[in-house]
Amino acid sequence: MFRVLRSSMRNYWKNASLSPRNSFDLVLAVTLASHGVETLYTRNTRDFEDLELIHIENPVD
Repeated sequence: MFRVLRSSMRNYWKNASLSPRNSFDLVLAVTLASHGVETLYTRNTRDFEDLELIHIENPVD
């Protein structure tokens, strides 16, 4: 399982326009997607816009 996550993160890290500050967001999104989570509810939608791994929704709006 760890190899799959590492491979996915490496691919998205190369292709996404992420700053090092957003590395936690990348790890979170890849982990959720690999476990079948389809939607992440967060008020911080901007940090996940470029990932296109899972659907991001702001629960307040």
